[in-house]
Amino acid sequence: MCSVTTPAHSCAAAFRCGAAREARRSHCDAEKNMPADQAIIRLSASLGGRYLSRLAGEGPQSVYHFCLNIVLLRTLSPYDYGTFSIIFITAATATLFSDALFAIPATVYIPSRCGCAARVLDVTIGSVALVVCSALSIVTAIAIWIWLGSLSVSCFGSAFIGLWALRNYTRAVALAQPWRAGGARATLSDLTYVVSGTALLIVLPRVLHLPLTPGLVFGGLSAACALGILPCFLDRGWRIRISFRARIFRRYGRFLPALLWSLAGAGTAIVLGQSQAFLVAGIAGPAAFAPIAAGFVLLAPIRVLTGSVLNVLRPELSRRDETRDAASIQKVLIFSVQCALLFVLAYGACLLLAWPLVKSLLFAKQFVGEPMGLIVTMAWLTAMTYTAYQPFRALAQSQSRFRDITLATLAGGITGFITVLLLLLTFGPAISIGGALVGEATTFFLLWGAYLRSRAPGFVARFGGT
Repeated sequence: MCSVTTPAHSCAAAFRCGAAREARRSHCDAEKNMPADQAIIRLSASLGGRYLSRLAGEGPQSVYHFCLNIVLLRTLSPYDYGTFSIIFITAATATLFSDALFAIPATVYIPSRCGCAARVLDVTIGSVALVVCSALSIVTAIAIWIWLGSLSVSCFGSAFIGLWALRNYTRAVALAQPWRAGGARATLSDLTYVVSGTALLIVLPRVLHLPLTPGLVFGGLSAACALGILPCFLDRGWRIRISFRARIFRRYGRFLPALLWSLAGAGTAIVLGQSQAFLVAGIAGPAAFAPIAAGFVLLAPIRVLTGSVLNVLRPELSRRDETRDAASIQKVLIFSVQCALLFVLAYGACLLLAWPLVKSLLFAKQFVGEPMGLIVTMAWLTAMTYTAYQPFRALAQSQSRFRDITLATLAGGITGFITVLLLLLTFGPAISIGGALVGEATTFFLLWGAYLRSRAPGFVARFGGT
C-alpha cells in the first residue's frame, strides 16, 4: 500500500499527476484539432489495436470453454456433467456480480487518477476484492458440501468460483493502466489460463491415470486461474500490495452508493438476458427452448467481441472524461459503435452465405421442422441491438452513472419479459425471440436518451465522478 508521503514527496507526486493530466489534455486537444480523417486514423491505430489485443485473449478463452463443455458432455455421466454445469454457471453468475463491485470500479476510477492516488485506490479495491472472493469460496464450499457431500468437488469447485472472480479483477486493473502493455498483460493472462488449463486437464487424467471427475476438472481450472493471475503483476515488480486495515474498508465504503446501483444493474442485465430462457423452458418445456438456445449459440462470437470492446472502452472513456472533452468522447463512441456494428453485419453476412452448410451440419438431424432460419435471424437482430448500446453503457459507467444503466436494463427486462410471455402464448416459442429483441431495443433507446442528456452543459461536471 502507498504510505503517507512527506511534503517534498507530496509535491513531487502532485507534479507528476499534474503533468499526466496535462499530457492527457494535450493529447485530446491535438486530436480535437485534427482533420476528421486524421482523427479517425489515429483512433483506429490506438483503439483498434487494443480491441484486437483483447479479442486475442477473450476469443481463445471462449473457444476453450466451449470445447471443454463438448468434451465433458461426451465423457462424464449425465449426473457428473449436470454437477459441472451448475457449478460453472454459478461461477459465471458470481463473476458478473464481482465485476460490478470490483472490476468495473477499477476500470472507471483508477484511470482518472495517477501516482499514489491510483495505487491507493488499487490497494483499496484489490484488498476488498480478495476478502470478498475468499468469503465467496468459503460459502460456496459449504453449500456444495451440503448439496453433494463430495470433498473434492466442494473444495475445487468453490476455489474455481473465487479465483475466476479474482482473475477478472486483476485483468481489469491491467486494462486500467494508461499504456498498451496493460492490455497485453490482460491478454497474456487469458492465454496462460487457456494453455495451462488445457495442459492440466490432459496431463492429470492421462499421465497420472486419474479418473476424469468434476473435482478433477475444477482442480485443473482452479490452478489455471491462479496461474492466469500472475501475468497481471509483471509490471509491479512482483510487489503485491494488500491491506486489511479498517480505513481500507471505510475508503471502499465511499463508493458503495454508486456500486450498489452497479450491482443492481448486473442483476437487471441477467434478468434482461435470461428472461426468455426461463419463460420458454418453464412454460413450453426444455425441448421447446433447445432450438432457440442452439440459434443463440451461433451468435456467441458477437458477445465475445462486445466484452472485448467494453473492457477497452471503459478505461479509455474514463481517461478522456477527466479532460471534460465532449468532442473527444463522441469520436471514441462513434468509432466504437461503427467497429462493433461492422463486425456484426459481416458476421451476419457470413452466416447468410454459409447457411445451407451450417443448417445441414448443425441443425438438420436435431431440429427437423423447426424454423431455424427465422430463429437465427431474430437472434442476430437481438445481438446487433445489444451490441449497439454497449458503448453508451460503457460511457455511463465511466461517468459513474450506474443508476441510468440499472433503470434502462430494468425497463428493458420488464418490457422484454411481458412481450416474450405474450408472444409465447400467442405464436409459440420461435416468435417469442421478438420479445427479447423488444427488451434490448428498449434498453438501447433509454441509454441513448441518457447519453443525449449527458451532453447537456454542466451535466458531466455534476455527475461525472465519484
